[in-house]
Amino acid sequence: MANTNDNVISLEELQAFREEVAKREGKPKPRKPVNANYTSFVINKSQENTLKFTKENEVKSIKVFDANGKEIKYGTLIKAGEEYTYKVTAFDEKNPKKIEFDKKTVIWNFWLDKTQKQLSKKFFRISTKTEVNEFSKDFLVNKKNKNTRTDEISKKAILYAKSGVIEEDGKKVSILKVKFSKWLDKEKIKVVAYLKTRKTKGDTVATRILKAKPEIIDAYWLNAEGRKITNTGYKQDVYLYLKTLGLTGKTLETLVFDEDIHPNPLPLVSSDDPIAWKNNKIKIDKRDVIKQFKIGNKKRYEGAQADEKAEEPLFKTLVDFGVKSTYNLELYINIKNGEALKIENLKQKYGRLNLYTDEKILNVFFAKKEDEIVQGDAPYQPVYIKDKKTGKSIKTKTKKPPETKVPYYENLDVGVIGQKVQLVASCANLEGKEVLFKLYEKEPLLVAKDTVIGVIQMVPK
Repeated sequence: MANTNDNVISLEELQAFREEVAKREGKPKPRKPVNANYTSFVINKSQENTLKFTKENEVKSIKVFDANGKEIKYGTLIKAGEEYTYKVTAFDEKNPKKIEFDKKTVIWNFWLDKTQKQLSKKFFRISTKTEVNEFSKDFLVNKKNKNTRTDEISKKAILYAKSGVIEEDGKKVSILKVKFSKWLDKEKIKVVAYLKTRKTKGDTVATRILKAKPEIIDAYWLNAEGRKITNTGYKQDVYLYLKTLGLTGKTLETLVFDEDIHPNPLPLVSSDDPIAWKNNKIKIDKRDVIKQFKIGNKKRYEGAQADEKAEEPLFKTLVDFGVKSTYNLELYINIKNGEALKIENLKQKYGRLNLYTDEKILNVFFAKKEDEIVQGDAPYQPVYIKDKKTGKSIKTKTKKPPETKVPYYENLDVGVIGQKVQLVASCANLEGKEVLFKLYEKEPLLVAKDTVIGVIQMVPK
């Protein structure tokens, strides 16, 4: 039976309202009982038969503070993994008598401004969450299934959250304590507080950009098929793939070395050979960057190749050192300015690549050829701007990373009769030689078994 007192509602009515809110927000039906418990904050006490409740007041403004109580204003970056406190600094107080209860029922949501359209304007409820370790994989990568992506964000974007009411200067204040994941690097995180109506702008929404600590998540080489490789021949173009966080807007200076290990004198001593790479600057303009590296020919590596045949240990008859001689070049990348950029967990060696002299056909496949823009293995180009007063072009200090179009061969598993496709042979050290393709049907439909299929060869211009 409904309560006739306007100032109170029954537990059943409150539960019905909570179910209505959950349905509107696409959340699971809330469980009974409805008693809330904010551990370490003010304990919400329920009365024996009724709870005070109102739909009249609304949040008017919120602010953000760091762990030291310093206000983080709009335009100031917040850091991944650090605790921030969002406070409701004012309510509209249409019904002052009920405001103390309303402070305990503030709802907190967030959404990601950059990915909002991709997620069909998805909002995420911030619920209490005990602290968890940072996640090892990037959950913001594009996923084919939009629902999978939103589910990942919902579960992993927040490392810790606690909402409730604290006592501050003799007043009760509604707050949210929260830590965000590093994978939200460069995202505009919008946090909103409300009682009955969620807004998307104004003083009830706090927009802050998250910055992760500088880190190289992954670094490896790709071939023209977009496949990760650890071996290649000479005269190939390969592509250094970098996945970074907290480095947007920075330029990495890379060095290439050939790894040498000499068994004498003891202990093992490394004296790696530098490989000339003039165009070694990589502009980090987004999380995933691809840089072209022209391997060149054997002459480029003559100095490094000279000491590839390791000496035999002096005391081989007494001790077997287990060191095998190698004749191949083993390249790796070193980040020259890594310490200056304060990169976390900086490694000495990234992206190992074995250069061999064997003549090989590594892979043969049908493909669709596309052009992909990458940072080229070419000198940086200066940027000019026009002076508004004189109309003359002025060279700026900013330099534009060179871009180049490179062929990308997407492997095709399915095709139709009449379709134009590329036949690709991925080779090493076979430049100037001819590769002959012969096509057969797996199941004899067009021609007899073991009969070569005729094709119309279209030589690219």
